Amino acid sequence: MNKKIEELSSRAWYYAYQNSSDGDDQHGILYTEKLAELIIKECIAVHVDDYGVDIIGNVLKKHFGVKE
Repeated sequence: MNKKIEELSSRAWYYAYQNSSDGDDQHGILYTEKLAELIIKECIAVHVDDYGVDIIGNVLKKHFGVKE
């Protein structure tokens, strides 16, 4: 797996772990939602860095409902 994906996955897992209780069914849901959010934010960051515009980044944030 790509190192960046591994990093994002670890961050999402930690977030889910911190925000759910033992035996809580929410852990998987929180992990999946957080991982998706982190991937979208990473895509936006790469786009802005490479092209210097954030139009597509703003469209992605709106489309996926990602907050700053």
